Amino acid sequence: MRIFSLIAVLALVFALGCGSQAENSDEAAATDHAAEAVADHAADAVADHGTDAQVAAVGDAVNLTGTAGCGHCTFGKGEGCAMAMQLNDVVYILDGIDEDTEAFNERLAGNQITVAGTLSDIGDPHHIAVESYEAH
Repeated sequence: MRIFSLIAVLALVFALGCGSQAENSDEAAATDHAAEAVADHAADAVADHGTDAQVAAVGDAVNLTGTAGCGHCTFGKGEGCAMAMQLNDVVYILDGIDEDTEAFNERLAGNQITVAGTLSDIGDPHHIAVESYEAH
């Protein structure tokens, strides 16, 4: 949420600072449009990734809570079964949870889970190298 607030404040400052110095209404309108686009992008990023992810990049530590499932069977991602979770519309494959674990065997129950780890891929689907896992 902090990144969204920061971007929104910067967009507002940009719009107010540049808009008041604009020499004509076309420049003011363009400035307002740019500020709105920045704020919209920030809101979309938070909606897509959740506030916990904070629009994370590969290599960033993440702590996310979402719905457990099978990457392939539940969410239609990948070529085979894998422990996965969904947060908003983003599916995360949870690397490091092996097939012989209780967590893997319960993935189809659709429980809420919290995962801490490192974001290792932001493709479709995203991947998290799991360091800890908790079912709720």
